[in-house]
Amino acid sequence: MGTLTITFSGICTHFHDCLPWDQPGPKIPMRSVLPNASGSTTGGFFGLVSVLKPPFQDIYVVMPHTATAANAATNPTLSSVLTGAKLEVLRVDERQPRFSLDGDGYHLSNYVDAIEPSPSLLQDAACYVDFFYGTGVVKGTKGDPKSSLTTVVTIETHDDVPQVQFSPFSGDPFVWETNQLFVANQDVHVTPPEYKYFDFLGNYLTTSSGIPGVLTQPTPGMTDTPKPLTPLLLADRLRDLSDAIRRLGPNFTVSPPKWYVPLDESCSDSHVP
Repeated sequence: MGTLTITFSGICTHFHDCLPWDQPGPKIPMRSVLPNASGSTTGGFFGLVSVLKPPFQDIYVVMPHTATAANAATNPTLSSVLTGAKLEVLRVDERQPRFSLDGDGYHLSNYVDAIEPSPSLLQDAACYVDFFYGTGVVKGTKGDPKSSLTTVVTIETHDDVPQVQFSPFSGDPFVWETNQLFVANQDVHVTPPEYKYFDFLGNYLTTSSGIPGVLTQPTPGMTDTPKPLTPLLLADRLRDLSDAIRRLGPNFTVSPPKWYVPLDESCSDSHVP
């Protein structure tokens, strides 16, 4: 018997007991989705957002993010950039309890009037994994702007060293043997840190409406006293976004960074519903 621990951080949306969305019958206890926030699609990462309470407007920039997996938080021996893959834990011990979660993350529905999963949720994902057994816990202090949240899942397997299979949407599957896995969707760290304030908005890439233009309240990490909306601010943010994309290159693929568990991301951890 073995135990696998998976730590999720960065832009990652956890769907709880709600998928399949419009079908009767049993639901998946938790599907964790790292949306494709690389910035390689047109639009969706720059725009004007209105907040109803307190009322203000701000120009958001969600910087390109890279989804990665590794077997250690620092200096891993196994690592991979994820550009579209299903992650699956092999030979799960089905005698353990059905998956349950302890703790609470930020809910996407708290900041918009209504949401539903995108019809292309999986096709557009950088990575996703379904959990039917094991336990999860949300770590960090919710509501503390200095404390990001992570979700840590623990699963028992029949193998002494658990096996994790990655099945790319295009390409051959590969298997890792490891007792721990770190899965992150983090930004490129080439811009001023203030842009982390908007990272939470990247979770809405998993919804049918995408990044919202109207919020009922500021999302985690956002300030309710933004800089005055001026042509100079607009120009600065456009320039920073352009610089980040240029550094990433045309295919938006980068080498996995040395650090895989960023603890300063405003986007961790978001839950649906």
